[in-house]
Amino acid sequence: MLFVLIVALIFTVLYRQYQEDRALLGQTKLEQLDSLYKSAITTYRLNARSTYGNLILQPEVLAILHQVEGTSPEQFDALHWKLHALLKKQYEGLKEALDVRQIHFHLPDGRSFLRMHRPEQYGDNLMQVRESIAIANEQKRYAEGFEEGRIFNGYRYIFPIIDQGKHLGSIEISVSINAIIKHLSQVFKKRGFYFMIESDVVSGTVFDKEKGNYAPSTLHDAYVIDLGVQAHFDTALEPLLRTLHDDPAVTENIHSKLPFVRALSYQDKAIVATFMPIVNLRLEPIAYLISLESDSTFQSRFSTFLSATVLSLLIGSLIFGAIAYLIWHSGKALKEKERLDLLVAQKTQALKQEQ
Repeated sequence: MLFVLIVALIFTVLYRQYQEDRALLGQTKLEQLDSLYKSAITTYRLNARSTYGNLILQPEVLAILHQVEGTSPEQFDALHWKLHALLKKQYEGLKEALDVRQIHFHLPDGRSFLRMHRPEQYGDNLMQVRESIAIANEQKRYAEGFEEGRIFNGYRYIFPIIDQGKHLGSIEISVSINAIIKHLSQVFKKRGFYFMIESDVVSGTVFDKEKGNYAPSTLHDAYVIDLGVQAHFDTALEPLLRTLHDDPAVTENIHSKLPFVRALSYQDKAIVATFMPIVNLRLEPIAYLISLESDSTFQSRFSTFLSATVLSLLIGSLIFGAIAYLIWHSGKALKEKERLDLLVAQKTQALKQEQ
């Protein structure tokens, strides 16, 4: 019984240490990914501020925006296309040089005035579906964060446009998750990155004719993928996504919308999947950025745990065996002593009787 208790105690201590090591490794993975993600969005924030100051606030742009209020539909259209023609070449250069995906002008009432990425689509009101636009135009302050749009999702930097004391609307400069993944890949060169967003968010925001930009996620049934982002994903990793899809622990954690790390064996390789939630401007998790990499660290920790457990049990068994032997040997010696004492007593008694 004592041996069983000792074994249970050893196993409990070692297992607790193993769990703590795994938790620490997982936390380190998440912190690394989160730190690089924040570094990427900081870099693009600086680019957006530069674009805002050098491109949006130029006199020609402001002059057009000053003319929009109170115009007829024909004049409105003419100003829209005039602004597009003015910025088209520079927009193409920004896409190439700074990974800009969208430049979008909004009017003070939240209507779309010009989408440089879809210039034919304008005039729709975004105030109720885009938190960032409401902040920029109702509160007249800068807004930043990941957000789904009518056409594309992206990490957005939105500036109110105020000139000569007049509020002219706002400007959105956004980058695709692809741009952020590109930034991450410069550091994590051997990782694959997978991005998915909640299907309910997409269906409730995106124009019907733009929903073809999305497809069901292989990883989770409640999420979809942005095909523009997926185009850069290594298709060789698709079977791994299906394996993760069938993992109950992964499904349960995704439902929780919390960050987590899952280590598994896949095709005789040790794989680590790091799941980082992406939050919107309300700090609600609505998407996941997943890092996939070959990493045997977790497997090594498990091997160390098994080795330590086996070694401890072996040492414990040897010690217990030695103690048991000593007890047995002491008992045997005591019995021999008692036998000899009895024999001496009998001899002594016999001698006394002979006298």
